[in-house]
Amino acid sequence: MPDTNKEWIESFSIFDKYAIDPSEEGVHRTTADDIYAGPDPVKVSPEDKARLEELGWHDYGTGSFHTFS
Repeated sequence: MPDTNKEWIESFSIFDKYAIDPSEEGVHRTTADDIYAGPDPVKVSPEDKARLEELGWHDYGTGSFHTFS
């Protein structure tokens, strides 16, 4: 899970690059311990996927990225 506000901002800035239209917010669903966010990982470049993994986001085949505490 991202540790700092800058890491959260960077994560969502990457997600925003892949929004199809301005109405997409990137957040699919949240719970107390889990966050699913961003575009379908198949749309994300390998470089951005690698950075998102460094920031604590993972592709578990859910159609978005997932992070948990």
